[in-house]
Amino acid sequence: MELCCHQSRYLEVDTRIHKLVTAVFAVLIFAFAGLMLLTSLEIISVSRPLAVNEALLGATLTAITAYLLYSQTRIFRRQADIEEKMLAYETEPSLEVVDKEFRGNDVLVEISNYGHGIAQELKLQCRVTCPEVEWYNGVPYETPLKRYDPNEERTFEDSSVRPQEEPTTYIAESVRVARTIRDADSDFDESGFETLLRELSGEDCDVTVRLEVRGQSTVTGEDCCANVCDDFTADLAMVSESPSLQEVYQFQR
Repeated sequence: MELCCHQSRYLEVDTRIHKLVTAVFAVLIFAFAGLMLLTSLEIISVSRPLAVNEALLGATLTAITAYLLYSQTRIFRRQADIEEKMLAYETEPSLEVVDKEFRGNDVLVEISNYGHGIAQELKLQCRVTCPEVEWYNGVPYETPLKRYDPNEERTFEDSSVRPQEEPTTYIAESVRVARTIRDADSDFDESGFETLLRELSGEDCDVTVRLEVRGQSTVTGEDCCANVCDDFTADLAMVSESPSLQEVYQFQR
C-alpha cells in the first residue's frame, strides 16, 4: 500500500511538471510567432527588432532544449521502472499454501511457489489474540519450517522452496507463540501453544489464531508470505484446559 501511494504521488508530480513545461514552451512559441507576425504587418513597431527577435529565439531554443532534456529524463525513468518490475518478476517468489494439516501442535503445509525466484528461510508465523483479556497482548512469533517427506515421515533441514516445482510439504514442529503484558516494560515472553492457552483458560474469552508462511527472496531479500488459512476463533470454554493447536482449529466457531 505504501509503495502504491509513493508511485501515485510520483506520477502526480511528474504530470504536473510535464504540463508546466509544455505550457511554458507553448507560450514562448506563440509569443515569438505573434511578435513576428505583428512586426511584419507593421501593427507594432520595435526600435530594435533584430535584438528582440534574437532574445525570443534564444528563449524558445532554451525552452526546446529543456523540454527535450525533460522528455529524455522521463523516458529514462520509465525504462528504469520497467527494468525494476522485470527484475522483480524474474526473481521474486510467489507463495501459496495449497493444503494444510494439524497434528497436535505440529502444522504441515503444502506450499507452491508460482514465482520465478527461490524463497528461503521459511517459517510459520503464529499469532494468538484475545482482545477481551486486558493484561494479554498476543504478538507474532515464528517457528522454522522444514521440508518433510510424508511417505517416509522424514524431516530435512532444507527450508527453501524453488520456483515452479511441484507442491512440497513442510512441517513446523511444536509451534511456538508469544505475548507481552500490556503496560509492562518487560520483553515479550514466548512459550508453547498449550502453555499459553493454559494461562488463558481461566478467562471467559475467545481466542483467535492467525497462521502465515513467511520467507525471503534469495535475490532481493524481500519478504514473501502466504496465509495458511483464514483466521479461526474458538471459545476457550468449549475446549480442554490445555488445548493443542489442532483442537482449537477443530472447535473453531
